[in-house]
Amino acid sequence: MKRILTFLALAIIGLNRIGATPQICNELIVKGEHWAMFCWPINQTLHNAIRNYTEIYDGPALTCCWDGYTSTWSIRDGMLVLDSIDVLIYDESGGIGSRPLGHDTIDAAFRSIGLTTRAATWYSGTFNATQGKMLSHEEGSGGYRHSKREMVVKVENGKVISAEIYNNRIVANGFSFSDKYGNQDRLKELTSRFTFSPDEFPELKGKRIAIKILKGDSSGNITDISILNTKKLTLSPEMEKVLTARLLTEINKSAPWTTYSINGKYVLQDQHWIFPYRFPE
Repeated sequence: MKRILTFLALAIIGLNRIGATPQICNELIVKGEHWAMFCWPINQTLHNAIRNYTEIYDGPALTCCWDGYTSTWSIRDGMLVLDSIDVLIYDESGGIGSRPLGHDTIDAAFRSIGLTTRAATWYSGTFNATQGKMLSHEEGSGGYRHSKREMVVKVENGKVISAEIYNNRIVANGFSFSDKYGNQDRLKELTSRFTFSPDEFPELKGKRIAIKILKGDSSGNITDISILNTKKLTLSPEMEKVLTARLLTEINKSAPWTTYSINGKYVLQDQHWIFPYRFPE
């Protein structure tokens, strides 16, 4: 109980899987180090088998753990291996409690679907695992969180192809919508620096566009954006190119934008952020 509750304190910041309540992470242990694991390797077939062979708590669902349990994994002999499963429940005081599943029960669930090893041979993909204080989060991408220390793990049929560790950091500290979420003051501050005249793009007088921030560089400049409603505005490809370049100039008047080095790439705090702008009449 103490181990799982201690880890919950670290992992509750976990991945918001579809933009709803953030889910409690699973745990990854590598060379004695504990990581919050942004991955749910157990597929639906194994999930159903686990439920068939256990008395998973059937009370009110935990919104922070839809599966009803968390799993602990390790990398052993080059394979991603399931070590244990803890069922999560609401205790009598309304807090989150847990109980471990017996190893014999887990092995029986595996055998029932033809698996003879706890290595995740059914799983292929790339996932992230984190340690330490949250550094940033990506808006519009499911609420993904990044920490100062992060491991990117690539797996093919249970075999760990690579496990790279990164020390993430802030590289430019400046303008950001995210530091005042829901506050229109930041948008007004940004667009107040725009110097479009009504005659510059006459076909856009009084019209509203939606701008999505895509990429930035190490200096905190935004290098790529997307205008989302170009079809409705009937902009030609040439006009869209000119307008995009002009918007980048105006947007970067607020530079530097808060930017991080995340897993070897530069990531804006407001990457994927969408904001409106209405052209003057």
